[in-house]
Amino acid sequence: MLTSTKLPVLKKYILTFCIVFGVLYVEAQKIQIINTDELRFDAATQSKYCKGNIKVLHEGVYIQCDSAVINDKYNTIDGVGNVYIYQPDTFDMRGSRVFYDGKTKIARVSGDVVLNDRKMTLTTPFIDYDTRSKSGSYSAGGKIVNENDVLTSKKGYYNSRTSTASFKEDVVLINPEYTMKGDTLQYNTLGRIAYFFGPTVIQSEQNRIECTWGYYNTASNLASFSKRATIFGEVSDISADSFFYNRNTGDGQAFGNIVMNDTSEGIKVYGQKGLYMEKKKETIISGLPMSERMMNEDTMLLLADTFYYFSDTALKKLVAFRNSKIFSPDISGKSDTLIYFMKDSVILLLNNPILWNENNQITGDTITVYMKNKQLDYMYVRNTGFVASWLGEDRFNQMAGDKIYNYFVEGKLNKVNMIGQAQSIYYVREDETDTSAYSGVNKIASGQITIYLDSAGINNIRFYPNPEPAGILYPPTEIPENEKTLDGLNWLIQLKPQQDEFFLRKNKETQ
Repeated sequence: MLTSTKLPVLKKYILTFCIVFGVLYVEAQKIQIINTDELRFDAATQSKYCKGNIKVLHEGVYIQCDSAVINDKYNTIDGVGNVYIYQPDTFDMRGSRVFYDGKTKIARVSGDVVLNDRKMTLTTPFIDYDTRSKSGSYSAGGKIVNENDVLTSKKGYYNSRTSTASFKEDVVLINPEYTMKGDTLQYNTLGRIAYFFGPTVIQSEQNRIECTWGYYNTASNLASFSKRATIFGEVSDISADSFFYNRNTGDGQAFGNIVMNDTSEGIKVYGQKGLYMEKKKETIISGLPMSERMMNEDTMLLLADTFYYFSDTALKKLVAFRNSKIFSPDISGKSDTLIYFMKDSVILLLNNPILWNENNQITGDTITVYMKNKQLDYMYVRNTGFVASWLGEDRFNQMAGDKIYNYFVEGKLNKVNMIGQAQSIYYVREDETDTSAYSGVNKIASGQITIYLDSAGINNIRFYPNPEPAGILYPPTEIPENEKTLDGLNWLIQLKPQQDEFFLRKNKETQ
């Protein structure tokens, strides 16, 4: 009778016996010959020489070939001619030669190997295939065809259980819509998702994408890029730390250290958040953005809360929304909204615009700036236009009108033409060579006034028709306080943008 103290010991012996027996059983499984036309056995080498219509079985895996040597001692088969290896409902593989090890369950197949697994087909000169893990590797080049995707590489690894293939060296993925090239890529055959882990280029008719890390779903055309990526479009490109991209819609979201670049226009936009709409040819950039454009040897700088860029071969425009600022060697200014039309070289400032050129401040409801050869040409101020030129202390030359046209020569204000309720207050110079001495202050109103300026200030003025009432000339020290300024004078030099604030934002974006 067994006591309770002996039962644990008995269970231990039974468990050990089962484990040992199981191992022996596994090791005892030999390659089974199901069919062969000819069979010869060599007792010395424990080898079976088979020829014609050979079919063997080992642990659910079938091997067929024309001739083979089966070694019972090592449990191996070396077969040649019309090799066919398969496991029902799992995989099948063809080649011209096979060496299969029954202990490791690894088959080395060579000679125009074709491996089929579900919808995937792999071709390679030779492959080492583990029938237990359903995985194989090659190092002499291979190609995988999976529905519309064709992948080639020098080295590769495929795992049937995870439906994952890994590729190294000269990796190329060809899809009807694009071609992907890289050094390291992983591909899921069921989800048709390509993961890349190194410099990768995706080329299509619409664009070229350069990236280093991320994934691309070839079925849904959805992609995610990180560790810096660039999308090169038809007329511009955009770079960012990370992207989400939908090739179907052509839309992408960009995050971190964004740089949008239009090389044909010499313009760049920086920011932290972006929306790229390829088919609409639109880009929106926010997150403390700034923009710069080369103007001959100088640079025009822009700031705003948000930039909108429309880039088409027929029309290109940059719109700066909210708190926009501009800085260039010729002009600097601010407004709520700024629109820059590239083709026509026109800058439109809307909603409380202010511009400064040298000592001149220009305001109005709307200001339109026209550039020529990337230099300031003329400027149109609509509704309540006002030009003020500071002369020192509390003295200002002032010009106002319903419409004001400002003309520039080499970036400097040369002529001002005021139309409709034109008014002016200007200081008459006593000596053309002395810009600090004045003989009087002239206040005039007329239907139209044209003023000519030089480096020293106003040197000529014309009225159309005659001024009504007649102009008044005051001695400089006797002009009444209420006659010193026109309605609308508001000197706002403290709001003039400075170059440093543009570069500070740019440096922050590109750090």
